[in-house]
Parts: sequence; structure tokens; C-alpha cells
Amino acid sequence: MQINHTNSDGTKLVGVKEMANLLEVCERTIFNMVRDKQIPHVKIRRLTRFDPKAVLAALATPTPR
Repeated sequence: MQINHTNSDGTKLVGVKEMANLLEVCERTIFNMVRDKQIPHVKIRRLTRFDPKAVLAALATPTPR
């Protein structure tokens, strides 16, 4: 059974595999970025979902070191 997840403004949320494909990185990199709080995400029970626009915006913003 496939469930479509959307955020409050109706943007479709994507899973780890889709986010990895969009960023052209491996899935492990996505999990590491989530662990390190580098990208915004939503946990829905055991699932991790992403708003692609929010992730791209977060990655475009420089972070202080």
C-alpha cells in the first residue's frame, strides 16, 4: 500500500531513495546528513521524509564553522 505524504502547503514529501537521487549522493549520505542535522526532515513513525525544496534551500545556505 502506497501512501502519499504531503506537508502543510501541499508539497509532496519524498523518501530517502528519492532524496539521494535528487542530490546525486548515496542513501548512506542522506542518513548521515539527517543524523548530523544538516538537512530538514520529518519522521513519520519509522519513515524519514523530506521536502525537496526545504532541503535544497538548507544546503544552499552557508553554515558557520
